[in-house]
Amino acid sequence: METAPPEPIDGLKHVAGQAAEAAGDILRKYFRSGLALETKDAPSPVVTMADLEAETAMREIICAAYPDHAIIGEEFGAKSGTAAITWALDPLDGTIAFVCGKPMFVSLIGIYDDGPLLGVIDQPILGERWIGGRAMPTELNGRSCATSGVSALGQARLSTTDPVHLAGSGDQLWFENLRRGVRLTSCGGDGYAYGLLASGFIDLVVEDGMAWHDAAALVPIVEGAGGAISDFKGRPLRPGQTRYEVIAAASRDLLEAALALRTE
Repeated sequence: METAPPEPIDGLKHVAGQAAEAAGDILRKYFRSGLALETKDAPSPVVTMADLEAETAMREIICAAYPDHAIIGEEFGAKSGTAAITWALDPLDGTIAFVCGKPMFVSLIGIYDDGPLLGVIDQPILGERWIGGRAMPTELNGRSCATSGVSALGQARLSTTDPVHLAGSGDQLWFENLRRGVRLTSCGGDGYAYGLLASGFIDLVVEDGMAWHDAAALVPIVEGAGGAISDFKGRPLRPGQTRYEVIAAASRDLLEAALALRTE
């Protein structure tokens, strides 16, 4: 049985850009507009019409271009496909920041087959879009970007959205040890923090309780900018888990130094 030829990365990049732009148009329309909130049973406990409309727009563009590709999304679940490629969509990563009027939210698009193919982090209010992919250095608005390359924990700028999301007592202790060992710590940022890491403004990001639609876009962007990313045991991030621990660092040495402080 013949296998289909690989999908050209330029075509995927173009369609991903269209999907990000469509989501951004909707998010800009609703930002600071006093949207009604609905609750849901998830680590991010609120959802808005902006989340739903943005994912709908992204899916329509992807399905029109690649009807045989699979899609998984935060709001509308999975659509099966006959091709080997799957798109992972988070139309509004950082809904809490969004409804609080903070321009720290992003749309996330991850594309993968047997590994990460392409990732997009898009911040529509600030007009910033990171794109990275297999054998393609990460770009911010079309220009190559890179992590800081920091390797020493004492020089690192650490970020997490909220330390309360670190579920285990061991994780809480580890984060406290990290906080004491780094140069400075900031909270908030969601997926936007990984774009800042890829551009050299943050050196270390630690998160727990993520889903694959949160994580899929991050791997090619962080690695394409010269960084390293894994779970809390140093293992690669792969689809199929129900919950993801994620640590991303400006260098492999920094990631290993951070993981060395774990006590379990």
